[in-house]
Amino acid sequence: MWKKQNRACGLSTTAWAWLFLVLASTNVVVYAYEMEVCPGASSDAANDARKAISDPRQAEGGECICVPSSQYNITCPEGYYCPPEGGTYQCTEGFFCPANVSQPTYCCAGSYCPKTTEMKECTQGNWCPVGVKDPLTCPGLSECPKGSSSVDPTGSILAIIFIFLGLGLVQYVNNYYTRHKRKMVTEHISEFAGDQGKELADIDQHDARSIQRMSKVKGSMSKGVADVANPMGNPGDEKQTTDAKEEADTKQDLAETKGAGSLVMDDGEASLDIMFKDMWLVLPNGRAIMKGVSGRFAKGRSVAVMGPSGAGKSTLLNLLMGRAPRTRGTVFINGKEDELFNYSDLIGFVPQEDVMLRQLTVYDILRFSSDFRLPADFTHEQRKKICIETLKFLEIDHVVHSIIGDERKRGVSGGQRKRVNIGMELVARPKVLFLDEPTSGLDSVTSLILAQLLRKLARQMGISVAAVIHSPSRETFENFDDLTLLGAGGQIIYQGAVDRAPAYFASIGFPVPEEDNPADFYLEVAMGKVKRHPLKGEPEEPVVNLGHGRHFDPKRLFPMWVHKGQEWRSDELKDIPDPDAVDDHKDDEKPQKPVEKAKDFCMHASEGPIHYWSEVLEEFWHFITCYDPKKARKTPNYLRIYLWCCRRTAYQVYRSGTWLYWCVLHVGLGLFLSAMGTSYFVGPTPENLCDTAPTALLQRCILPINDPVLGIGTFIIWVVSFAAMVEGIQTFGGEEVVYWRHASKGLPTIPYFLAKVTMDFPKMVMDAALFMLGLTAGYSITGSSDILYALLLMLYWVGYSFGYLISITSTPRNRALYCVLFSMMWTLVFSGAVVSLNNIQEEYSDGLAWIWSISYARWGLEVWYVNEVSFYDYLAGMGPNFDQLKYNTGSMRSNLWIMFALGLFWQFVTFLLMKLFNRDKVK
Repeated sequence: MWKKQNRACGLSTTAWAWLFLVLASTNVVVYAYEMEVCPGASSDAANDARKAISDPRQAEGGECICVPSSQYNITCPEGYYCPPEGGTYQCTEGFFCPANVSQPTYCCAGSYCPKTTEMKECTQGNWCPVGVKDPLTCPGLSECPKGSSSVDPTGSILAIIFIFLGLGLVQYVNNYYTRHKRKMVTEHISEFAGDQGKELADIDQHDARSIQRMSKVKGSMSKGVADVANPMGNPGDEKQTTDAKEEADTKQDLAETKGAGSLVMDDGEASLDIMFKDMWLVLPNGRAIMKGVSGRFAKGRSVAVMGPSGAGKSTLLNLLMGRAPRTRGTVFINGKEDELFNYSDLIGFVPQEDVMLRQLTVYDILRFSSDFRLPADFTHEQRKKICIETLKFLEIDHVVHSIIGDERKRGVSGGQRKRVNIGMELVARPKVLFLDEPTSGLDSVTSLILAQLLRKLARQMGISVAAVIHSPSRETFENFDDLTLLGAGGQIIYQGAVDRAPAYFASIGFPVPEEDNPADFYLEVAMGKVKRHPLKGEPEEPVVNLGHGRHFDPKRLFPMWVHKGQEWRSDELKDIPDPDAVDDHKDDEKPQKPVEKAKDFCMHASEGPIHYWSEVLEEFWHFITCYDPKKARKTPNYLRIYLWCCRRTAYQVYRSGTWLYWCVLHVGLGLFLSAMGTSYFVGPTPENLCDTAPTALLQRCILPINDPVLGIGTFIIWVVSFAAMVEGIQTFGGEEVVYWRHASKGLPTIPYFLAKVTMDFPKMVMDAALFMLGLTAGYSITGSSDILYALLLMLYWVGYSFGYLISITSTPRNRALYCVLFSMMWTLVFSGAVVSLNNIQEEYSDGLAWIWSISYARWGLEVWYVNEVSFYDYLAGMGPNFDQLKYNTGSMRSNLWIMFALGLFWQFVTFLLMKLFNRDKVK
């Protein structure tokens, strides 16, 4: 029977002994066949053995090619070796020493040596690398014939195939379940087509109680309800004509609510009537963005907020909602001085951009918004019905199962996406709806439909609707009830009913030509591009050119509205101050002195951290108690929101099937790294040979002869952590703006964050398993498969955590580069591979040594090395090897727990940064 074994040759001097080390140090492995006991000094076979040493691969089986003693008249006993310089030394485990040899030889690959005097062929079902005393069990599904020195990759390949077949089956079942649920939703849409929506009345009663509790007002609502018919309060025949027209329109709208898609609210007290007076915003440099703005957004009416660029249209909405701090001003809610941000969960804000998850369907998006924003006592069926009624109201029920889509994958149209954007707020049943340029990017027909929907929405739901719009068509503009027109510098030019605006502008010398679009005409007036016609008794206006096509100073429009617009304003707003005539505001417009700026900076710097940590602790307290007393509406607890976030994330990640491509990627990485499995660990030289080692070879003598394990482990840790970081940045990095929008509407960060991590964990488990199968297809591990899998799982765990951190702290353009930087920094610099752990104190100060303690690569590399090399713990000299690396053979499980704790730590840091960064966007 043929057997391979390591061997080295003996000479008459000590050089033969060190030839063993030289050959090993250059990774030269000399093989021979089965040994026989060497004959005595007179045997000619010794000469044949010397010839065979020059080319041992040409030796025939059964020849005596062991290294004989240099003194042929002396024999060396079996299990010992006798070096040329004299002495008899016992052969250590892992080596093979037949009789009459001058040096030990490692047990051959494909064989194992239970005793130093016995070499056996590796049995079937096992495999034997170089220098083992016991065979290793072949992994399941793998094939290991007799004499195997490595594991056949068939088992790993079959396992990969079976796993992907299983994953494909799971995806098929998931698609079937999705189709079934979509069919059910479609049936519900048909079933609810004629329903009235009793649940809407329930929510109105619920919110009415909440508003009364927040404002502590009894009986103050009735006046606000009575003012809906004519919120501007204008006397005369024109007022009666307007009232009659509005009453007829309201009756028509209410009649339409008897059909499907009705959003009518039975209790008008649940709505919010908003009035604001003398709103100012002055920047620290003294520039006034908003100056003395007063007006009203009445319930049951839609308002168009217009003005030239830079007039402060969006700023006005932000001041009302509390997103920007105003310098001065008062806000009244239902006739009582209050702040609108006290009702933030009752306010709907539609941003200019269509901020939503593009991978989800229309129904998925509306359903999630309704889940976490509707009252907690609403049932599953009630929430579903509200979503369906909203779909029908917005006339997008025919695309309910279509994905939103993006530039790469087409979905719904731009107009439909804009209506979904509005629907995200409507399903929460807001009492106020603000929209920032909802018609931007839409054609005139779609803009008209949208304006009609907003007007119908205001009247049916009885809520205040205010939309910032730019240059609408005549038809679109006339579908708004009221107009708030701002001029340059943030001052009011007109605030009142749309159909009464022509009469007001005509009264100040700007009659609207019949052929012109009124909206465009008003904007031109606001910019001073329309020549003023003198009123009766006034002198002719001089012809002037103020530059940029202006023929009239638009600043004159502000005092005109203050003094001449009284009969067009409601009773509460008849007396408003003239911003240019109020002396006590002049100081606000003066630039701050450096000392004042420094004081303000110090004040905000001290308040910022306190406010930040109070918010974080407050959210944790709400998480524990499941109650938030600040909310006007009692929304679901954190556990329910966590489950809904998990469901949405599962739809987002797993329903499309794109996660299967990531699985293929991780298998490919494992297969690529398995190519490094051609080199195996060979232990250190016996201690007795090292006693006489030359100085140049002493270091090589103490350490293992061939140790690729450390390098392979370093490379594996870098590749796995880098791949995990790249995948982890997708979790939060692709939806920051969506998170900001939901957080501003009351979505707590804790359940959202936990849900995203929870739904990433199955990917970590699968990625680690597939990578391990790919790796072991070509690399035969000697350690525990369980420990190796746990190590890979922890590497993915920490890598994902760093991916979360990178996605929060960097821009999308730089995230991949930061993944490379972080993974290489921890793996190459702070792992102990380049700089030995024993040398850290010598090469670095004590102030930097702690960095290695928080390096996942330092703990992971120790787990990898100890797991792979501990099998050879029977070899003499392994103790000094571990001491040299500063590794503890009993610390693998504790190291894994340390890596898990490091992942939790970086996730907690990410959570804190999510709360700290972009706080202005989540107000």
